[in-house]
Amino acid sequence: AGDVKIYPTLISNGRVNINSANRVDKIQLFNASGKLVFSSNMQGANGYFSIALPALQKGVYIIRLTGRDLEKNQKIIVQ
Repeated sequence: AGDVKIYPTLISNGRVNINSANRVDKIQLFNASGKLVFSSNMQGANGYFSIALPALQKGVYIIRLTGRDLEKNQKIIVQ
């Protein structure tokens, strides 16, 4: 699924950085109970970009990146 980095996994400043060799069409963020709390249409962005997240409660979230040749889920922690 190509090379995708999502960092930091411990979010303290409300931003998450993504570096993807593949096109990213959509970013979704789910809370621990699986509810969608944030979604952004990236329109095929690739390379390095930084996403400002909405104000989130502290806890564990799953960030999902999807694209034509891409599906990546990663756990992040908002502190």
